[in-house]
Parts: sequence; C-alpha cells; structure tokens
Amino acid sequence: MIEQASSNNQVDCVDLIIFPEAIQYKNVKTQHISALVDSHCVQNETYTGVASEMLDGSTFVFICCHHNRDQKCSTCGPRIYKNMVTTLQTSSVQNQLKKLPSQCQSVQVHRTSCVGGHKYAGNVIIFKYNPGLKTYFGDWYGYVDDDNDVEMLVQTHIIDGKIVKSIWRGRMNMELDAEKFLKFV
Repeated sequence: MIEQASSNNQVDCVDLIIFPEAIQYKNVKTQHISALVDSHCVQNETYTGVASEMLDGSTFVFICCHHNRDQKCSTCGPRIYKNMVTTLQTSSVQNQLKKLPSQCQSVQVHRTSCVGGHKYAGNVIIFKYNPGLKTYFGDWYGYVDDDNDVEMLVQTHIIDGKIVKSIWRGRMNMELDAEKFLKFV
C-alpha cells in the first residue's frame, strides 16, 4: 500500500493507492484503514466504505519525502521530486513519451510517506504498466541522489523500460525466479 497526503489537506485523511491493482481510495480517514485493509488485502474485495476508482495505465513514481521517521528522506526526497517533475516536463522527454504505447505515455509523480529502508534514501518506487501482461510492476530504487540518477531513471526505466541496476533494490509483483528475465542497464 502506498500512502499519500490527501488533496483536501486534512491531516486525518489520506489517499491510498494500492498496486498491482491500481486502485485509489480517496480521503480515507484513520478509522477506515483497518476495515479497508481487511476488505482489500484479506478478503480480496474492493472496500466500499470510501470513494475509490481504478487508475489508468499511467506510470506512477512515488518519492519518499517523509520527515518524521528519518531526516534523510525529508532532505533528499523533495529535491528528487522537484528534479523528477522538471525532467519529465522537458520537451525532449515529452516527445519520447509520445512514442510509447498509449497506456505508457502519462507519468504521475507523487510525494509519499515512509516506504521503508531509510538507510537507502532517496527512495523512489516506479510502478509501470505492462500492456502485454495487463498489470503493474513496482521497481524500488535506493540511493537516488543527484540529477543524473533522476535523468537515468526517466530515460532508462520510464522511457526505455530497463532497470537501472546500480540503484535498483528489487521488484514488487514478480515471481521469485523472474529476475533473470529483466533487462538491466
């Protein structure tokens, strides 16, 4: 489960985006979280106690900017977020994205709370839609540090569909032996 600050700026509400299903639960209050987790994760049913929607085939980038757990993420996370948004908005990147399958042309970048592994800060998780398999795969990157890392993630991972091995921490929604089939750079 990935948690992000709710758009309504209420401290007691969050938006939850759950992968690989790519479902977003909106304005979830603290008292709903236990029932939502039970319904979605245990019973494998969509929770109906709050508004939800299925997300499109975008690529989703989550950058840990959490400040309560560890200062490393709050120091490097906002900088990585700004660099990621700026890099994705360049005309050369936009032109390259337009050449991808329609389900992969949109990229959403989110600041997120703790994703674990603060010793690996900056932490970036990229959920990219695979149109052939009709599912998302989440690749976890750590030690993302400078503009070069961000540019490499955009060009190599988001556009070219390859893994940046030097900062890759692993993949979610992958069979245990499937790593041998990944394309590394």
